[in-house]
Amino acid sequence: MEKEKKEWAEDLEDIRVRLRDKYYRNDLYLDVECGFGTTEPEVVTIHALYLPPEERGKGIGTAVMKELIEECQKAGFFAIQLEAFPKVEDEDGMSGEEIKDLVHWYESLGFELDDPSVLEEIDDEEKYIYNDFTNEGWSVSRLWLALDLVEWWENGGRGDQ
Repeated sequence: MEKEKKEWAEDLEDIRVRLRDKYYRNDLYLDVECGFGTTEPEVVTIHALYLPPEERGKGIGTAVMKELIEECQKAGFFAIQLEAFPKVEDEDGMSGEEIKDLVHWYESLGFELDDPSVLEEIDDEEKYIYNDFTNEGWSVSRLWLALDLVEWWENGGRGDQ
């Protein structure tokens, strides 16, 4: 018997709550949804993964992502998608170099950029703002990545490390 969308959503909420409870001391903010922008409830979308600046660089984000990937795979989800652009405290945005570093971090976890050529359009020194169309029509909303959980499992549960 196949799960209904409501059951997929309940499974994903259980995963989110477990991770939130485990990392609450680190002020983790995790926003996930299944079936977003697709008719398939077995696809997870990560809308936000946020840690305050003082909690970054400690491996917490990597640990959260690895656990999220593993838990989603165990629950039967078959893919995870996300848009690679972080919450920016600085209203001036973030540099192209920082955006590329973020994309490469997701790639190290096994995610694949939908359109790799988009990275060639990013100027390392320029600042970008989420959905900023003032940068000669370029929008960071084009930075979609996806992870095939079936392939991830077949590769031993590892990214491209």
